[in-house]
Amino acid sequence: MRLLTARPFIAIAFAPSLLVCQPFLPIEAGNQWTLADATVTSQIVLAVTDARAVGPLNVRSLSMQGLRDDLTLLAIEGESGLVIEGQVVNGVTAHYDSPVTFFRADAREGEIWATPLGFMALRGANRTVTTRVGVFSNCLRYVLTRDGTSYAWTVKPGIGFVQFEDGTNSYLLTARSSTPNFDQTSQRRDSKCPPLGIASIPNLPSTTTNQREAALNDAVRSGSRFLNVNATWAELEPAPGVYAFDRVRDEMALGQKFGLPTVFTVKITNTNVRDLPADIYALAFDNPTVISRLDRLLTALRPIIPPQVKWINLGYEADVYLFANPQEVAPLQTLLRSGFKKLKSLGDFSVGAVQSFDTFRHSDLIFKTLAADGDHLAFNYYALGQDFAQRAPEVALVDIPLMGQIAGKKPVVITELGYSSGGANTNVERQQQFFNNALGAISLEAGVIAGVSVWALRDLPWFLVVDIANQQGLTSSFRFASFLASLGLQDQGGGAKPAWASFTAATAGYQVNQGCKVTPSPLRIRNAAALQASGVAPDSWISLFGSELATTTASAQGPPAESLGGSRIAVIDSAGRTRAALLSYASADQINAVVPAGTASGQARVQVSRSDGVTQSATVNIAAAAPGIFTANSSGTGVVSALALAIAPNGTRRSVDVFSCASGSCAPVPIDVSAGTVVLSLYCTGVRGAGSAPLKVTIGGQNADVLYAGIQGQYAALDQINVVIPRSLQGRGLVDVVVSVGGTASNGGKIQIR
Repeated sequence: MRLLTARPFIAIAFAPSLLVCQPFLPIEAGNQWTLADATVTSQIVLAVTDARAVGPLNVRSLSMQGLRDDLTLLAIEGESGLVIEGQVVNGVTAHYDSPVTFFRADAREGEIWATPLGFMALRGANRTVTTRVGVFSNCLRYVLTRDGTSYAWTVKPGIGFVQFEDGTNSYLLTARSSTPNFDQTSQRRDSKCPPLGIASIPNLPSTTTNQREAALNDAVRSGSRFLNVNATWAELEPAPGVYAFDRVRDEMALGQKFGLPTVFTVKITNTNVRDLPADIYALAFDNPTVISRLDRLLTALRPIIPPQVKWINLGYEADVYLFANPQEVAPLQTLLRSGFKKLKSLGDFSVGAVQSFDTFRHSDLIFKTLAADGDHLAFNYYALGQDFAQRAPEVALVDIPLMGQIAGKKPVVITELGYSSGGANTNVERQQQFFNNALGAISLEAGVIAGVSVWALRDLPWFLVVDIANQQGLTSSFRFASFLASLGLQDQGGGAKPAWASFTAATAGYQVNQGCKVTPSPLRIRNAAALQASGVAPDSWISLFGSELATTTASAQGPPAESLGGSRIAVIDSAGRTRAALLSYASADQINAVVPAGTASGQARVQVSRSDGVTQSATVNIAAAAPGIFTANSSGTGVVSALALAIAPNGTRRSVDVFSCASGSCAPVPIDVSAGTVVLSLYCTGVRGAGSAPLKVTIGGQNADVLYAGIQGQYAALDQINVVIPRSLQGRGLVDVVVSVGGTASNGGKIQIR
């Protein structure tokens, strides 16, 4: 077991969540509702697990454990009920084109409305529900119909969830708790602005070198300071081993002449199509011939790449292509990894793959796969909704900060930033509003966004629109053509649209670093196993996330220490007593530590002090017990980090694998419970202080016999729970594992049952 060796816990993947209007539904970080069936052997846990600001929105994650699908609603503030801006279903995040009211407080009984999760209806008002914690009147019963299945929630305004489903299948409220966690707010600091440019060079075979230079010179005189160069692989290699680099050589040389930071993209994929040379077009991406040819192409390109080229992408809107061709995800990933490795051997390049941010918003499934291997994130961002309709100009105020949050530690290059003035749901005024919002939001994310290229200087002539539509396999879409033709900030004759004034004003400000800010990450304190915004317990592991937390990166060589990486942590509890926390890992953005034993319950202040005098603090709620289950992916989700022991009827014992890990990801291994007894050993934190409070473990929603719960004994602050997997779960497949202490539930880990 290597849970607490000298390495950091991994932060939970971004899941935005939002503040809901009170008093309808009290969605505050740390709030939790536990509902159980009539026999109290099966339960559902609803919990607000995270809260964060995304631009002007305050997003909160409302997770629902114990349903058929793992569901988290990304909720935002709304006066009409529970408003959601997205969802996480079975680990896949989707953001909606516009927020939707999920539970409507103002609905009339019998009224039905559409949500992205299905049709919702108010099927009962003024209901009275008798639960194990009291009788609630004037409740509202909502029914969601999804894929032919109905789900019923009953909500008491101001209290929250009191019942799920009806009749003999109902789950009633058995516990309601609140363990608030208050993250530190951070002040923005002045920062250097990212380079901002605009696509001005006509991408036509007939364009001469002098015409390219004249076009780029005009853009530079208008303030453009960033260059985006791209070419398809088929263009670069028109015949096997025959290279045609003249155009990209000219453009990159011009970037060097004008001193423009440059991003270069080789289009292996081109939105909806692959763009390989004709002789290898039909081969799989991971075919050795394709891999070898890409290796030779990149080697041949190296001599023409000047120092101004800092970022190189392989693939253009690769996520769009892979959504249409999911069977090619692994082969393309193999090719990209090989290409990235080659590029790193050729120079000090930052490597990545261009993805569509609009596609990411609808599902992050492919994004996570492609983003894992690159040094930076590269996005094309056009604020598109369904069928190439422009979303509202205000969405940039949320989308740009969201880019920064999903980037983690990686820089973001916006390879194309555009908004149509003549497509669906737009006009020149809305185009200007979008650029005002987008360029303003980018200035506040200067610490994350490394460069921006606006598309484009002028509207495109129709024949070029048709050519691009052909390249991307969209020849039949008139709405795409209308969108594409009017993306310029000037018309075809050079007449300025209103958005041109927004661009030139922004470039003038960016050049003198006017108004650009970097926002330090707020100090966030989380249960190190659950990684949720909830309370923590004395003598348990916590992870602190933020920025500038330590002066160096260091891991404890042995037991946790009071000082690490130039930092110390003091915990001032509700009784006013100060104790030192022990640290096992420290870096600029994360510290893992143990809450001192004896810390009094209630609100405590956690203060991080660096050796150079920098201090920051945040408040956390201390509870006697705050269970968290360690997971194999160190994310608070997914398969549990556990051991299992199978005991045959004759007493024979053998170890059973619970998970296996490969390529940085861990997956559950099916467990056979058909014969004998299988004991699961869970590794947790925040359990040992349970005392006389009831401790319960549910697997697949069913109560499981607990054989032992307490101190693990080998590692500091690590707890262990030994529990029998119910044989009645045979054949259930992937199921939740949840630990509850005194009504407070842990994060939900997973196991697979054969």
